[in-house]
Amino acid sequence: MSVAAATDRGARLDHRARRPLVDVAAPAFLVLYVVVAFEPFELFFRPPGMVSSVGLPVIAVVILALTPSERLARMPISLALLAFLAWSAMSVGWSDSPSSTLFALRARHLPLLMVTLIAATIPPRIVARTLLGTAVVVTLWSLAVSLVLPMSRAVALEDGLDDQAGFRGTFGHKNFLGVFAVLALAAALPLLRSRRRRLVLVALILAALTTRSATTAGGLFALMFVWFWMRAIERGRTPRDRRLLLLVSTSSALAGVLIALRLLPVLLHVYDKDITFSGRTTIWSESLAAVAQRPWQGYGLAGVWTDPPTSLTLRLWSHIGFRAGHAHNGLVAVLLELGVVGAVLMAVFVVSVIRLAARASREPELRRYGQWGLLFCASLLLMSLAEPLFADHYLAYLAILWTVLAGLLNEQRAARAGGRFRRPLTTF
Repeated sequence: MSVAAATDRGARLDHRARRPLVDVAAPAFLVLYVVVAFEPFELFFRPPGMVSSVGLPVIAVVILALTPSERLARMPISLALLAFLAWSAMSVGWSDSPSSTLFALRARHLPLLMVTLIAATIPPRIVARTLLGTAVVVTLWSLAVSLVLPMSRAVALEDGLDDQAGFRGTFGHKNFLGVFAVLALAAALPLLRSRRRRLVLVALILAALTTRSATTAGGLFALMFVWFWMRAIERGRTPRDRRLLLLVSTSSALAGVLIALRLLPVLLHVYDKDITFSGRTTIWSESLAAVAQRPWQGYGLAGVWTDPPTSLTLRLWSHIGFRAGHAHNGLVAVLLELGVVGAVLMAVFVVSVIRLAARASREPELRRYGQWGLLFCASLLLMSLAEPLFADHYLAYLAILWTVLAGLLNEQRAARAGGRFRRPLTTF
């Protein structure tokens, strides 16, 4: 070995030795959060509640304490998200069940805030790779387990959820796997770069379809439409071609909606649903009636569907005709718990994610990250029509996506300013 080669090798080893511990600990924390919050291995084990409410925040504080100060200074901050979390915390003052609200703040919102802060200190491309790898591995694992274990093809572990046939892997219910698989596909379509890319994409689609979840099917449809729409627009060679493709794509979407409505009875039969979508329309109408009685502030974070039930819970169950576990709609759930103010703050945050994704998609070097953001939001919005997905770990996933997009745009602005741009991106 030459002296120069030995010197270079020594320099590389010295550089690795001097790398901050957080370079490994922070991405590992993202993986840990996914395992604890999404509970993808619930069939085998379920982490104790203390892991989420105490363990994750303590680990996050240690990691933040070890993070170099220059990284902390460049953290992008979402004012809309902070405002929403603050309003949620304030709701303990008017909650119908203050103990449930305090528990939700400790066990769900505190870890959400901490994982968002940790993600904001990591280079955004590393965050994206970490989430992509974790999501793909968990989804492929779930598909493989469902093929092997009969118990992974039926039986819900969660109270209040129907026992229906469908792949669920080691998740507690098929809907949980279905939503997770769609969100994994939203990242894999634009970001995955591998020789086995097509095989992985097919496996992710199979994992979503085999859940036989109507919610998942809707999210998958929205995701695929937006993906092909973006690809069509991207390949237009002239402005006229792009306008024509946009017109054709939009017309196809409208035609698809009309056909779907015409075939609605058939689709409902395929997914074992009735015209009320398993009672969802009744839940929505009764929940909105309750919202009308306290429209601005709601009944408090986690203050409605409680155990033991409140007087409102009992009244809703009586009017609905069965013991619903939640509002089965993202917007209705936010209105019911946090009122119009909370719903507006949530809408502002979601719009800010879409806006950042649209900005990134216009930049050639950031386009695939912007496409990830648009695909994620399109599928999440559609699936939230049937499930309360603007809360807990799904909101954390959306918040992490915001930090990735904001961090990438921040880096680009700094590069264009010749390295003089240092102000973190704070935005609504």
